[in-house]
Amino acid sequence: MPVSPDLNIDEVFGDLGFQELEVFQGLQVKSIYPPGTVLLAEGQAPAGIFFLRAGKVRLFRSGPAGEHLICRTAQIGEILGVPEGVSGGAYRMSAQTLTPSEVGFINREAFLQFLCAHGEVAFRLVQLLSDRLDSSYCRLRSLTVGRSRKQRRQPASGPSNFSFDR
Repeated sequence: MPVSPDLNIDEVFGDLGFQELEVFQGLQVKSIYPPGTVLLAEGQAPAGIFFLRAGKVRLFRSGPAGEHLICRTAQIGEILGVPEGVSGGAYRMSAQTLTPSEVGFINREAFLQFLCAHGEVAFRLVQLLSDRLDSSYCRLRSLTVGRSRKQRRQPASGPSNFSFDR
C-alpha cells in the first residue's frame, strides 16, 4: 500500500496519554490566517512546524524560471515542515493559505524538546518519516527504471562508435 506524503497529527500524536497531550496542546499557538498568507517559504530556515486545523493550504516549489510548481493541497490534520523542523535544513517547499485557515504552530526548539522528553513520539515520527522516504525512493526508482527501459527500446539514430570486437 503506498504511503501518502503527508504526516497526519493523529498518526504521530494519537497515542499520547492525557498528560502528554495536554503538554503538547500547550505548546501550540493557534491562529487564523487570511487567504494568501505564506506559512513557510522554500529556502528559509525552519521556524517550526505547522498543523492545519481548518481551511486549505497550497504546497508549491519554485520552478527553474521562478514560476510556482504546485505540488498538492494540504489536508486538514496535516503537519507541515516536520522533516525540516527535525533536521534544521531549509524548507523544501512553500505553503500558502488558499482560504481562511486555522493553523497551529510549535516553534522548532519547543518541538525538539518535546521529542526529547517523549521518546515514543520521536520513535513513531522516525518510523513515519522512514516510511515516506522509502515510498519516495520506490516511486523515483520506478520512474527512472521506466525511463531507462524506454530509452533502450528506441533505435539508435546513427552509426555507433562502440564495437564488441575490440
